Amino acid sequence: VEASVDTQQEYHALLQPIAEEAAATMEQLNSLKDKTIAAQTATIKKTLNRALFDQDVETAVVSAAVDINGKENTATSLSDLCGNPGNNARAKSVVQMLVCLCNYHSTDSTRPCESSQAQTGLNAAVTEAHTVATDLISKCPDAEQSSTSSGEISAFLSALLTRFKSKATDIYIGDFTNTACDGSSGNGKCVMYKSNGKADVEAFRQLNWVKELRNVARMLTQAESTTGQVRQLPDRMNSLKQQAQNLRPQIQGRNKQPETAATTDVSNNDKKAQKQAKRSRINRNVNQTLGAHIMKQQTNAKKIQKAQL
Repeated sequence: VEASVDTQQEYHALLQPIAEEAAATMEQLNSLKDKTIAAQTATIKKTLNRALFDQDVETAVVSAAVDINGKENTATSLSDLCGNPGNNARAKSVVQMLVCLCNYHSTDSTRPCESSQAQTGLNAAVTEAHTVATDLISKCPDAEQSSTSSGEISAFLSALLTRFKSKATDIYIGDFTNTACDGSSGNGKCVMYKSNGKADVEAFRQLNWVKELRNVARMLTQAESTTGQVRQLPDRMNSLKQQAQNLRPQIQGRNKQPETAATTDVSNNDKKAQKQAKRSRINRNVNQTLGAHIMKQQTNAKKIQKAQL
C-alpha cells in the first residue's frame, strides 16, 4: 500500500528547501574550487619568482651571469646593477639586491653578510654574479615546514621598504658613502633608485620585487579566505543530510491519528496491529523516497571532500 498523497506531498514540501540548499552549496563549491591555495599554487609560485628572481617560472634557476645581470638591459658593472646618484639600479629582484648588498669586495677585509660566505669578488663585468648569488642563497636559513602566509609576505615587503633612506634626489637601501653602489665599503654596498618626481616614484612601484610581492600578498589573502570557506562546506552538507534524515520522524508524528469512538469496540490487539501496519506502510514508502535523496546528499558530500585541500 502506497503512502497517502497527503503524506507524499508533505514529505516533498519538507525536503524541497533542503534539496535547494544542497544544490546551492554545490554551486558555491564549483565557484570557489579554482580559487583555493592549492588551485592557485602554480600562479602564486610564478608571481613570487618574478619578485625574487625576475623569472616568470614556477622553479627559478640561477646558472649563468645573465640570471642576475639581466637578460635585457644587462648590467656590465656593479654600478649598473646596483645604481648610482641620478641613475636607477637595474636590480629588479630580491636576489639581485642581495648580490648588491652582500657581495664580497676585494678592497674590504670582511664578509659583509655571512661569516662563511665565499670570497668571490665581482670583476668589472660582474660575470660571477650568479656564483655569488647561489652562494648567498645557500647561506639563508631553511624555510619553515608550514606554508608562507599573506601576512608574512606583507611583513617582508614592509621591512624592505622601511629600510630605504633618502639622499638628495635618490633613495637607497644599504650603506652609501659616495660615487656609486659599486660593492665597496668606500663607496657603497647599496641599491639606489631615483626619486626625483612623480615618474620616478611610479617607476619604483613598478619594480618586480615591489609590485609582485604586493601581488603575492593579495593573491594569498584571497586564496586563504576561499580555502577557509571550502573547508566548511562538508559540515554544511552533513547538516543538510541530517535534516533530511530527520524528516521521517516528523512525518510519522504528524500523520499519527488519535483513536476515535468508532474503534472503541476493537480489541487492544487489533488496535496494535492496525497501528503497526499503518506505521510500516509509511516507513516503507517514505524510506524509498528519502533514501534516494540521502544517497544523493552523501555522494555530493564525498565530492566536496575530494575537492578539498
